[in-house]
This record gives sequence, C-alpha cells and structure tokens, in this order.
Amino acid sequence: MNNGGRNCPSCRTPLSDLTPADPSVKSRLRRLPVKCNKCGETGIRRDNFDHHKQNTCTAMRVPCLAADLTCQWEGPRRQ
Repeated sequence: MNNGGRNCPSCRTPLSDLTPADPSVKSRLRRLPVKCNKCGETGIRRDNFDHHKQNTCTAMRVPCLAADLTCQWEGPRRQ
C-alpha cells in the first residue's frame, strides 16, 4: 500500500507500507477501558466513551433544562 506521501503527524517520519489492523485486534481495542479527563471516571469502555461524554459525564457543560424557555444558564451536568 502506497502512503501517498503522508508523514506521521507526531514525528513527521514518512509512513511506509501500511496494512489494516486485524478485525480481532480492532475489537479488543474498542473494549479497552479508558479514563474520562473531564470527570475522572475510569473503566469506561472505549467504544462507550462518546455515550459517556454525551449522556453521563458529570463534568460536561450542558444547557439548562429550561433552555427552551429562554434560560441562558450553561454549566456542568452535575449541577
């Protein structure tokens, strides 16, 4: 596989021939536990992290539940 002249975004080394990761490796990576840097919760499965951020992270900024009634407050979900 030709890299199309691309370089590593970190060290700028030219990328050589790349092969796609094995599906079983991808599956294992998706199940790895991660930590949320906003609220500090640990053990969140990597494939559930977006759900955590959007629905349960207590430190994410959210609008007031009465925003449809023109309330301008915005703050952490925990408040």
